[in-house]
Amino acid sequence: MGKFKYNAVFFAIFSILGIVGCHQTTPPAPPLISETQTVPVFTDPSGAKVVVDGMPKGETPVSLVLERNRDHMVVVTKEGYKPEAIPVCKVLNPQDLAVKSVLRMTDTTLSVDARNPFEELKVSEVTGRGYQLQPQVINVTLRPMKTPVTSAGSDSPSF
Repeated sequence: MGKFKYNAVFFAIFSILGIVGCHQTTPPAPPLISETQTVPVFTDPSGAKVVVDGMPKGETPVSLVLERNRDHMVVVTKEGYKPEAIPVCKVLNPQDLAVKSVLRMTDTTLSVDARNPFEELKVSEVTGRGYQLQPQVINVTLRPMKTPVTSAGSDSPSF
């Protein structure tokens, strides 16, 4: 009878440990390529205001987190300097296409419909994962505004 008690106790302990220890869920793996891209912005001189698509984002140096699925317009301004507009454009991401091609050849469990090999590419275009933004880093040398020079006896500026 004593042997039975020990077996029952060990069984209960291992059952509880098994339930607690083995029932851990792992979070889903992050996508190979994110839907956003970080684009750092630097200016000379620093401290310039940065506006992206009409929304203020801070002063340089700053890192912008931009959606990959569309183009953006970055405008950099600083008092006494000419404003600079930098288009940030989405371009097809060759890394994304290469990764998907390798996965298709090696993994038969992908959830993509085998009859439509371009389905994943369409999803990538919508989410932005199929694109990268260019330029990947923005460096701007701001140019001072020219102040009009007036001659000594004239109120009108001369250039």
